Amino acid sequence: MDTPVTPGFFTKPEHPFGDEFITLRTFTLSDSDDIVALCQDPEIPRWTTVPTPYGVNDARTWLNAQVAQWAGGLEASFAISETSTGALMGSVGLFRDLADPTTSEIGYWVGAAFRRRGVATRAVTLLCDWGARVAQLQRMRLVTLIGNHASEAVAKNAGFRRVGEVLDYRSERRPETSSHVTVWQQQYPAN
Repeated sequence: MDTPVTPGFFTKPEHPFGDEFITLRTFTLSDSDDIVALCQDPEIPRWTTVPTPYGVNDARTWLNAQVAQWAGGLEASFAISETSTGALMGSVGLFRDLADPTTSEIGYWVGAAFRRRGVATRAVTLLCDWGARVAQLQRMRLVTLIGNHASEAVAKNAGFRRVGEVLDYRSERRPETSSHVTVWQQQYPAN
């Protein structure tokens, strides 16, 4: 059982969690080749902060950074795996809002072979529920680039409500890049 902690801080779960179709688990270094293969899809860097080109050194650097992020409690990144096979399908994570410990931004990507099957919606829903329960989050924010209709559908299907647009959005993870985005939000009751 996950133990609640200081609001907005994440503690690595002892066990994977999920449903009959997907499982969320922490990444391991053995995921590097699968991450590289999935990130060759040009749609992933088009709509996310994943760089291109993306090689094995990029994957290993990112995987090693996840250890530090978990230790700091500010980010919670999970592998999205197919429950029946264990195949890596994508990534989903929560990123604590430094100004408000009850709010986190959620980000995700799903490999091309696993899209249009509800994987992203399931992963977002599972992770938001986990964040509300374990980290006592009250608001989840999801940011989609203008024109990313698939992610807009995920936001709607996962219960997020559109709250506006930002013409000059700069994420804390990539402040040098300005984007035109739609901002979505979901509220959770205080624990």
